[in-house]
Amino acid sequence: MQTLALYNQTDASIPLLIFVFAGTLTAYSLHRWVGIHVLSSQRLSHVRSLQAWWPWMILVGGLASFYAFLDLTYAGQIFGALGGALSVAYILPINKNRRIRDIPGLKIFLISMTWATTTVLLPWAESSAYPDWPGVGWHFLSRALFIFAITLPFDLRDLLSDEEHHTLTLPLLLGWPACLRLGLLALTLSLFIDLTIGITAASEWVALTGNIVALLISGILLIRTHRDKPEYYFSLIIDGVMYLPWLITLLLYWISNVLFT
Repeated sequence: MQTLALYNQTDASIPLLIFVFAGTLTAYSLHRWVGIHVLSSQRLSHVRSLQAWWPWMILVGGLASFYAFLDLTYAGQIFGALGGALSVAYILPINKNRRIRDIPGLKIFLISMTWATTTVLLPWAESSAYPDWPGVGWHFLSRALFIFAITLPFDLRDLLSDEEHHTLTLPLLLGWPACLRLGLLALTLSLFIDLTIGITAASEWVALTGNIVALLISGILLIRTHRDKPEYYFSLIIDGVMYLPWLITLLLYWISNVLFT
């Protein structure tokens, strides 16, 4: 919905919302179900305790997302299928002990492309406003850079597990200090795109502010990241940054309605 606000459209179609929610549930459940059969990391012990539920969530989420998919526009179906294909590519194994995400250096780019496709291109395809493609393309790049930056801390957290399973991630390849600089550069480029190229309409200032605040907070969290941080720092705080643009946009819309109506 925050993406739609960038396109000057505040109403999201019900099929779009159901498709994204149910598709996310399906992908997450499938990821966990595959993970407990492919990986042996002790960090997945809480996932194993719920393994009887994963097939049911895959089934329910898959059916709901399929029926919602049928109600999307033709363009929405194309980008929805693309996002789904990227998610499946991230999850499914290519042999007994490896997944496509285990290909050296590929994991973080799969995540970035999946999120940017689902949260930018899909809402754009479903938007009745249908803004010009160059602006959407820059917004896609900005979102991909943002997701790229906030994914780096998870690769640092999973350093030992990735090394054990021979998954060559950027922290393993470059070291964390270089990855920190790379993440801050990605956030800076994302901020530059939002401010100068991707978003130009004055009526989009509320959603733009949500983006800017989220980028600034992400930079602070990235600087404070180290391997000894507790699990909630990654799974709750950094993971929650992805929702900040939407939450801040809603808050600012509410404030503007209270003050100016």
